[in-house]
Amino acid sequence: MPLGEIKAYMQERSPELFLKMMDQQEHQIDQEIKRLRSMKQFIRHEKQNVQEALDVRLDEPYLVRREECWLLLSDVKGREERKLAEEIAQHVRLREQYRVTQSAVGTICLGQDLDQGKYNRYVSVYSRITRPVSGLKTVRQRAGRYVEVCYRGYEDSMEKPYHLIREYAERRGLRLGQEWYEDFLLDELTVKGYGDYIVKVAVEAL
Repeated sequence: MPLGEIKAYMQERSPELFLKMMDQQEHQIDQEIKRLRSMKQFIRHEKQNVQEALDVRLDEPYLVRREECWLLLSDVKGREERKLAEEIAQHVRLREQYRVTQSAVGTICLGQDLDQGKYNRYVSVYSRITRPVSGLKTVRQRAGRYVEVCYRGYEDSMEKPYHLIREYAERRGLRLGQEWYEDFLLDELTVKGYGDYIVKVAVEAL
């Protein structure tokens, strides 16, 4: 509590003013607890990503079971790389405002675009969140089987993982969903250049 506020309270102190001051302090503490919990979730998620990047076999698609989760979505309105960066920055500001995120920012491409060779047409950016938030665009990513693949090097394109997953699915007779999710396991926080990024792409197996 700032010294000036303490002095002002002491000059005008009363039981009613004390209760009001304590309510304000309690609210500030609650907000700080929410911020710290969100930060702790983010740290845990980042640690899991790095460990997965160290353990995973690259360029080898695999089938996994994913649990249901909520996603905070922001639409990508432009196709240029600069516009995508602006949308990601706006998305980060939004999730920090509501303090609901537990992950870094991922991107989404549509299967219908990838089938046409449009490998860098991102339609949304997203973050995993703990609960839906009123007034924000949130969707439920349903539980089920997903095909995932991890690979080294980022080229702002889904071309490599698309072909790896598509070939894997065709060999096993799997139909694939429309939303292709892209996440960074290693990025600029942990490696020195795009060539060392570890990227994970996932799509639902129907």
